[in-house]
Amino acid sequence: MRKSSGNQSGFTLIEAVTGVMITLLAASAIMMGVSKAQSTLNSIHLRERAFEELKIYTDYWKSMAAAKRIGATNSSNMNGERVALIKDKNGNTVVSGSLYRKIRRGSDSGEYSIYYNIKTYIEWEDNVFGGKELKRLEFNTKQLQFNL
Repeated sequence: MRKSSGNQSGFTLIEAVTGVMITLLAASAIMMGVSKAQSTLNSIHLRERAFEELKIYTDYWKSMAAAKRIGATNSSNMNGERVALIKDKNGNTVVSGSLYRKIRRGSDSGEYSIYYNIKTYIEWEDNVFGGKELKRLEFNTKQLQFNL
């Protein structure tokens, strides 16, 4: 029969399980942080695309007002115009948005010029942290049209 000596080296089962549990907790916290960062980055990219599409849309309607091409039939759109914000590698739309406009003749128009109040906005659904959230960007501008 062997006698056990008083100074053994190594870990007990409890110490090993505790070490594994601490490592698992740290790894899961890191993975959750990476997932949240990736979701935030995707949300920022989507917002940038929406901003660019809204800027193009607003510039188009400002030029239409300056060129005297605004009438009662095209001064607003309640259904919105669909635009692709993110496409996959095959060109299919993954996330789309809707562009809206409300154009009114300004009350401060004069004899030689007309002011138009142009409100444009875009709405889209953003998958933020697993849930869908309706996002919106809006521009309020004025456009001058000369009557010469």
